[in-house]
Amino acid sequence: MTSADTLTAPLAPPFPDDGPPLTLAVVTGSLTRRAGGLFHSVRGTARALASAGHRITVLGVADPSPAEMAEDLAAWAPLMPAAAPRRGPAGLAYAPALARHLDARFDVVHQHGLWQPHSRAVAQWRKRTGGGVVISPRGMLDPPALARSPLKKRLARLLYEDDNLAGADCLHALNEAEAEAIRRVGLTAPIAVIANGLAPETPAPLPPRPAGFPPERRILLFLGRLHPKKGLLPLLAAWARLGADVAATWHLVIAGWDEAGHATELREAITAHGLAGRAHLAGPLHGGEKRAALAHADAFVLPSTSEGLPMAVLEAWAAACPVLMTAACHMPHAFAVGAAVEIAPDPARMAAVLTQTLALPPTRLAAIGERGRALLRARHDADAVARAHVAVYRWIVAGGSTRGVAPPPMVRVG
Repeated sequence: MTSADTLTAPLAPPFPDDGPPLTLAVVTGSLTRRAGGLFHSVRGTARALASAGHRITVLGVADPSPAEMAEDLAAWAPLMPAAAPRRGPAGLAYAPALARHLDARFDVVHQHGLWQPHSRAVAQWRKRTGGGVVISPRGMLDPPALARSPLKKRLARLLYEDDNLAGADCLHALNEAEAEAIRRVGLTAPIAVIANGLAPETPAPLPPRPAGFPPERRILLFLGRLHPKKGLLPLLAAWARLGADVAATWHLVIAGWDEAGHATELREAITAHGLAGRAHLAGPLHGGEKRAALAHADAFVLPSTSEGLPMAVLEAWAAACPVLMTAACHMPHAFAVGAAVEIAPDPARMAAVLTQTLALPPTRLAAIGERGRALLRARHDADAVARAHVAVYRWIVAGGSTRGVAPPPMVRVG
C-alpha cells in the first residue's frame, strides 16, 4: 500500500448493517477521567453505537470522588451509566452490585480494561448465561504494563483474570502490536484488530489563548496523565538540550493530572535543568480549557514508552496540531504519510529531532497537522469504529468460531 493509499484507506471495509438492533453491555473499570484515554475512547464508541440504534447499557465501578463522578457521568449523555461501589483492597477489589446489573437480556457484553472488579462480574455473567463476551485489554497485557505491579497482577490472573480472558469469545486489540502482545501471554481466542476512533466536533469559534501560554512564545503541548510511562522526564532532559534558536522561541506546556506523585518529580526536573522560564506544569485541562490549549498549541508531543492507541494524538489531529510521538504509540501509519514526526525515547536523540522539527517554518508544521487531520477522518472515524465492533458482535451472536462462522475481516482466528 502506498503512502497515499494509507492516508485515504478507511479503517475497515464499510459494513452494511441492516440487522436488528443489538442489546449490548459496555462494562469498564472506571467511568471517569481517572481512566485517562480509555474514558474518552470507550465513551465515544458507546455513544456511536447508541446513535446507530443499538440498545446500550454502560456499567462501571464508582470512583472515590462524588463530585468528579457526577460531572463525568454527565459526559456520557445521552447514555446513563450505572456505577457500582467498590469493595475490598485495590487489586483484589470486587463490586457485587455490578454483577446484579448484568442479566440474560444482553446479546454481547464488551469489557474494557483488566485487573478491576468488572472482570469478575463479566466472568460470572458468562458462566451464568453462556452469553457472548468481548474483552478489550486496552494495552494492559503489553510487556511494560505487565511489568508494573507484577505480583498483584499475577495474583489477579490466578484468582480471576486468566479464567475471564480464556472464556472470551473474542479479544479486541487496538493495533497489530497489541495483538502480538495478547498472543505472547498465551491467549488463543480470536482477536479483532480495531483502532480507536474520535467523533468530529461541532465547529466553534476560536477560543481565547490560555492564560498560561506565554504570548511571545510558540507552544509545544503535552496533554495527558502525569505518569512515568509518558516519558516526560526524558522530554525535559531533551528540552534542556534544544538548539539555541528553538529554545529562545518555544515554550513547553505539560498539562495533565498527577499520578503517584510524578508531578513533584517533574517540577524538580524543571528546576534541575534550569527550565523555569521555558517549561511549566499547567495542571489538568478538560472541556473548553483542553480545546483552547489544542487550538493554540503550535505542536503536540507524546514521548511515551508504552501506549495502546493514544486518544490524545487523535484529539491533537482533530485540531490539526502537528504531532511528535514515539514509536511506542503504535501508529506507524502516521509516520508513513507524514502525519506525525517520530521522536526517540532517549533525551539526546529526542532533542535532535525536536530542534530540527520545531525550527521548520510554520507552514511546514501546519502541513503536518493537516495531514494528521486527514488521517483522523480516513482511519479513525468514530462511526466506522462502531460499525467494525458491530460486525464482531453479530459474528459472535451467529455462533462465532465455535460454530465455524466466517469472521469479519478484522478478526484473526488462530
